Amino acid sequence: MKSINDGARANIHRNNIMKKQSLIDNLFEYTRKGLVWAARTFGLFYIPRIAMSILPPRCPVTGEIVGADAMISPSAWAEFRFITDPKCGCCGVPFSFTAEKEITTRKKKSNYQCPDCLATPPYFDTARAPLAYDDGSRKLILSFKHGDQQHCAKIMARLMVRVMENQSDLLEEESALILPVPLHFRKLVWRRFNQSGLLAQNIAKLTGLEYAPNILLRTRHTPPQKDKNNAQRKANVKRAFAVPDKKARAVKGRRVIVVDDVYTTGATVNECARILRKAGAAKVDILTFARTVRD
Repeated sequence: MKSINDGARANIHRNNIMKKQSLIDNLFEYTRKGLVWAARTFGLFYIPRIAMSILPPRCPVTGEIVGADAMISPSAWAEFRFITDPKCGCCGVPFSFTAEKEITTRKKKSNYQCPDCLATPPYFDTARAPLAYDDGSRKLILSFKHGDQQHCAKIMARLMVRVMENQSDLLEEESALILPVPLHFRKLVWRRFNQSGLLAQNIAKLTGLEYAPNILLRTRHTPPQKDKNNAQRKANVKRAFAVPDKKARAVKGRRVIVVDDVYTTGATVNECARILRKAGAAKVDILTFARTVRD
């Protein structure tokens, strides 16, 4: 009887410890969220940095405590769906069939193209992304864009550079320019940063390529692309970008790599490519962190 009572007391003691640990974890998490809310509400931009220096860093996908900022937990990595060959040689959408090794290799661009690119060739030369846009990658992107976790740009950029290394010709042209998809001033004031700009800036640091954030401009505010079909998305961004005449000389005859966070239908980046081609760019490549994939 005594051993049963001792076991019950041990279970109660262990449950109490777990409850206290859970309360501590929740306190840290709510404190972090409260500080971020205060920063976004009152414009106290230094508060998130203070919070991150005091509170333990957490994985932006799962919320688990990790060793450092911009670190992804093992369980979050398991949720990521990486895009591999075979894929469209143009837009990069993965194929469901297996291509022959001599047609698509790690260092050679695939010769195959998807039906969409064959029917309506885009203005860009290639579009690549390391991850499929699904629940796993979406959590990281939302934490980055709307959760005020700008440090996520570092790990995202590293994965995007790995794609550039696989498509080796993207790094062979040292004169290539790295351009972000621009935000309109209204949205930039609200969000306080351009997520594509942070990604492009980190990619430029990792590759040594020139970062040129002021060449491609957004000339008008556009409603969000969410819940629009492909035709509506194209109409929404039509003539929404421009390259000023004074900046056209910087892209003439050069390769341009346009950086964005997500490739959905390609309407936005294709319009950017059209404008850059018109300004004289020799090649236009698209690099995003994730892209939609048909199941």
